Amino acid sequence: MSTLLWGFTSGDLKQVVSGLRARQTLFLIGKGGGADLPVRLFHEFDVDGIMAAHPVLLGGAAEPVRLSASEAGHCYAVMQREFYARDMEHGDLRDLLYFFEAYFAALLRQWGVTRLVFSMIPHLGPELILLHVARRMGVRTRMFYQSLFAERFFDVSEPEELGRLTGEGQGRWPVWHERFSFGVPEQNLFYMLKLPKPEAHWRWLVRSFLGRCRKFLRGRARDLGMLPLAADSLERRRHARYMANPPWQDESVLAGRPYVYFPLHLQPELTTDPLGGDYGDQALAIERLRAWLPPDVDIVVKENPKQYHEWRDPLFYERIRTLPGVHVIDRGVNTYKLLRGSLMVATITGTAGWESLLMGRPVIVFGAAWHAGLPGAFRFSEALDYAAVRSFQADFDALRGALDQLSTHMPPGVVDMHYLPICPDYVPETNQRRLLDVLNDWR
Repeated sequence: MSTLLWGFTSGDLKQVVSGLRARQTLFLIGKGGGADLPVRLFHEFDVDGIMAAHPVLLGGAAEPVRLSASEAGHCYAVMQREFYARDMEHGDLRDLLYFFEAYFAALLRQWGVTRLVFSMIPHLGPELILLHVARRMGVRTRMFYQSLFAERFFDVSEPEELGRLTGEGQGRWPVWHERFSFGVPEQNLFYMLKLPKPEAHWRWLVRSFLGRCRKFLRGRARDLGMLPLAADSLERRRHARYMANPPWQDESVLAGRPYVYFPLHLQPELTTDPLGGDYGDQALAIERLRAWLPPDVDIVVKENPKQYHEWRDPLFYERIRTLPGVHVIDRGVNTYKLLRGSLMVATITGTAGWESLLMGRPVIVFGAAWHAGLPGAFRFSEALDYAAVRSFQADFDALRGALDQLSTHMPPGVVDMHYLPICPDYVPETNQRRLLDVLNDWR
């Protein structure tokens, strides 16, 4: 019996891996010298490098594990968005998917893996394939997801579980009082404090090229990736030309009309893939929302302030603008002003849904959002009763109790060091001990 860890190579997680190795048979796919396989080989689709580092398939492998059509389709769609897929033909990417299916099945068998843990929810092509293959082979899976509550993270067995979390009885610790005030949606989100400024295309191109050169010379990239970089450059230029005269509307288009607020997610990110499921296509969610809402209720869409050319081809905006009563509002309009003026918020998994609940407004959830089971959150379906959503009355005592129950799924610890700004009492040694306790507990 052995455990495979994917990630666990930043900050305290390195020490946690060392502690686990002393207690059990452990394999690591990650960064640095302690990894049994470098994770960059998988992120760069480097089949030659993978086989050279660990020729698990040579000499005849056992029967590969094939994913279902829906699983394979989802993994393929995620792989398409990645840097090294920019210059790949359909057939090559399909064959790469089949390779990973066979490789991971053989790897899990050879290493005798019975337990698989991701340091965060898998959201890149190879790690999603590994997750699906492991499930089909009966390997127990776990994954972590840092929360907005200080030193608390979610511990789930699959991405979809994050949207189905409920609790029973008293939680192990209260989380509701730590950083939030009921009735006040405004939050000081640390990851939104430094927004990127658009840079000249030539400057972006030089910076990207030099970055690839540095990675290549340090042995951290298989090649310079010039063809994918060229494809990325063309995509960026097309987006820049469109955004030179963006199709945003100002607030006057609302003119007192009732509306649902739909702030767009930054993409590509795990908040839409895999947590959005089919609604990783945000335009699809808006189309379904438009069909569900009464004709006299509009939809206000606002672009994410951190979004640029990736996943925002001009056709994305034109597709939305064909829908009646849908307004793409100017980026400069304050998001909390739009939230306060709305009937409700609609989101895939975004923090705007949590902000809506904090204000006492309902939220329509399309994906596996951690707050989907809280009072006031309604999972979207075509059968959802609009009148029931509109009649929702906020009960902050009930919300407080539901958060306390939800904390039963949130052990203490920090697994994503980017969240340290909201953890003022963080102590590395304490965090390492907590994570070891969690990882050794397989109830």
